[in-house]
Amino acid sequence: EVPGQLSGNRLADQSFSRGDLHPEVGGNARFGFTNMTLDGTINPDFSQVESDAGLVTINQRFALFYPERRPFFLEGIELFASPNNLVYTRTVANPAGGAKFTGKFGSWTVAHLTAVDQESGAPDALASVTRVRHDIGDNSVAAVTVTDREQNGGFNRVASADARLLFGGVYYLQAQLAGATTRDSSAGVARTAPLWDLEYDRTGRAWGFNYKVTGIDSDFTAANGFVPRTGVVMAHAFNRFSWYGARQSLFEQVTVYGGLPQVWRYNEFLSHRPIEGDGDFNWSLRLRGGWNISGSAIDAFARFDPANYSQYNVLGLGVPFTPQSGVFDAWSGTCTVVTPLFQHYEASLGVVGGATPIYPEAARGSAFNVNASVTVRPAHAVRIFGTLAYSRLRRARDGSEFARTVIPRLKVEVQPTHALFFRVVAQYRSQRQAALEDAVTGLPLGMGGLPVAATHSDSLRVDWLASYQPHPGTVVFLGYGSTATSDQPLGFRDLRREQDGFFVKVAYLFRR
Repeated sequence: EVPGQLSGNRLADQSFSRGDLHPEVGGNARFGFTNMTLDGTINPDFSQVESDAGLVTINQRFALFYPERRPFFLEGIELFASPNNLVYTRTVANPAGGAKFTGKFGSWTVAHLTAVDQESGAPDALASVTRVRHDIGDNSVAAVTVTDREQNGGFNRVASADARLLFGGVYYLQAQLAGATTRDSSAGVARTAPLWDLEYDRTGRAWGFNYKVTGIDSDFTAANGFVPRTGVVMAHAFNRFSWYGARQSLFEQVTVYGGLPQVWRYNEFLSHRPIEGDGDFNWSLRLRGGWNISGSAIDAFARFDPANYSQYNVLGLGVPFTPQSGVFDAWSGTCTVVTPLFQHYEASLGVVGGATPIYPEAARGSAFNVNASVTVRPAHAVRIFGTLAYSRLRRARDGSEFARTVIPRLKVEVQPTHALFFRVVAQYRSQRQAALEDAVTGLPLGMGGLPVAATHSDSLRVDWLASYQPHPGTVVFLGYGSTATSDQPLGFRDLRREQDGFFVKVAYLFRR
């Protein structure tokens, strides 16, 4: 494959500058055998891959999960799947090259991935992932996962053993034990930390349950995985009951389930009170014709850790900020409606509202969130996807707005012939957050004597793609992407282009 890209950026003097075309040469190779596959890639280009859908990030304390979309990593990705996401291929952000081996040998499955990850201003990193799985009977498995990431003399190595044993037709027991060894640089001291997990589940037709406890030491790091929260023990106990109606009855299925998820600090498990959790009751209805309606009632709590706010001070009083102990009896509710799969469209609407902690201010607040989606198929060759994410946080003290996010997204796909394909994706992101305030006095909060100011951003991202594939493996991509910003909330008229890029990619498949 031969990709080329022409990028433009707005400079400090507000002029718009476009660089030179940068063509490169890359390639992918696959060798298939009876029960083994070897894939390799050099200088892969993923410019034609659809961008991620926007997520609400305000009031989020931990990293958000984005699914893998790149073809080289997607194929066979299920063979690398490990409990607690110890393998997450998106940690390889900018691969210069990679190789992947998968094979099935009787009851054994082997999957290995090695990639060189380029980082701007830093030495390349070498990432490796290996998972070996052994099938036990028809549905039980035992597996070992080993990951390694080496960079500039530092490293992160994770070894994990897990097993999932199915018995009695509806029960399974899953256990995992992992250890991570990390050294930040060649001069650093390596530290080792564990992760453990135990889960017991019954998936019966009318009655089921799931009991699970996961412990992750504060020093546990998975550089090739997705473990967003460490230093905690998370436990839950869920029970479910389902009732099934007669054929063609209004209620085809009614399900109720509830649980008590709780979180402790790792070193205080069971010896101290949990730091957060909730009690929740959930229900879902499947109605005649394919309609689905679900909802929940949640009573949550969260305790604030004073160490997280040690750098804050209350401006005007000249005293350190003292956070509230926490937020308790935070009642909220949800409701979601999903339409049947009609011939030309389908849609869903979810609403969440109620009390919630505002973590940046260590205060009580209220949240109102809406998530909506619609898929329209007006013609055989046309598909239209629309989504909307809306979130608003208000302070309980005076009802003032703390934060608001609006993310509408539209994707249109047209495939007039088998060989031709067109796609356009447009996403607007409007986000604002107020300056931080003390929950008791309303005075501004500061760090180093300066207030933590309000923030806002409004941007529109548009990506166009056209592809022509006369034969499988032979394809031409043409694309354009641009990002524009505005100084006004949802200001479509005064958008200013900040960066853009044209790309062309030609790929040809050689077969032997």
